[in-house]
Amino acid sequence: MLIIEASQGARRRVAAVLRELGWDVIGVTDVRDGCAMFESQSPDAVLVGVLAPSDEGSLEALLRLANQSDVPLLNLGMSLRGTSDEIEAIVRTIEIGQN
Repeated sequence: MLIIEASQGARRRVAAVLRELGWDVIGVTDVRDGCAMFESQSPDAVLVGVLAPSDEGSLEALLRLANQSDVPLLNLGMSLRGTSDEIEAIVRTIEIGQN
């Protein structure tokens, strides 16, 4: 699972929960690094948090990569900055998608 989120705290919280559930997790701060990791690591899914305006052009490249490989790309928006309950809701959604 690749997590792209500028907030280190949010990235760490979501990654910790996903690791407890058995996911291998890679976290990066911006879409350019996300594209590089996507190509080198072949993640099962990509979680994208709030992006900086400078990431918009790179996001198109990430979308193309995900579409070419059928990897789910989930835009979590403000949710990654949310409470523990919101993060758990995100994880439940991911688990449901696995089944």
